[in-house]
Amino acid sequence: PSPISVAVGQVLYISCEVTGYPRPTMVWEPENDRARTEQSDTFVALSISRARANEGGNYKLILKNVAGTAEASFDVQIQNVPQPVRNLKIDNIQGDSAHVTWEEPSDDGGLPITSYFVEYRDIRRGQYIKSERLTGQTLEYDLSRLTKGSKYTVRVLAENKIGQSEPTEISEPFIAKNPI
Repeated sequence: PSPISVAVGQVLYISCEVTGYPRPTMVWEPENDRARTEQSDTFVALSISRARANEGGNYKLILKNVAGTAEASFDVQIQNVPQPVRNLKIDNIQGDSAHVTWEEPSDDGGLPITSYFVEYRDIRRGQYIKSERLTGQTLEYDLSRLTKGSKYTVRVLAENKIGQSEPTEISEPFIAKNPI
């Protein structure tokens, strides 16, 4: 069967039709104190409200009666926002421009990265200026229209269909100036 995918914070629901006489005992693995189970003569379900990132993995339903044992496995993927981008760097600093590069996040949250955003600001001003939406394959951006002599900080965010990562910010602000 195909994986069951659910976003962090949503309800994880696994259901299965069951048959057996006499009625089998039903056990879910792994055990989860937050899980609720429902069962009837022909149906069993497990639900977890507000799924957490660590609740993904392989779930197993074990059925037993005097006739034997049967198992059903379910691969559960909990989708989340991506982790922050890695190795953010600024180079090729000019009087009014700079080149920004980064590496994709170590974990995409279980979904493809759809976009990146580069945000920058003059440290004397409070407001970040956001780039246009960059494709999920883009790992560089050219900042332009910087004010020569101003000090800037830069951060980059990754996005998937669940939402945006925490920003990764450069460790040291840079000054927009021509190289010597």
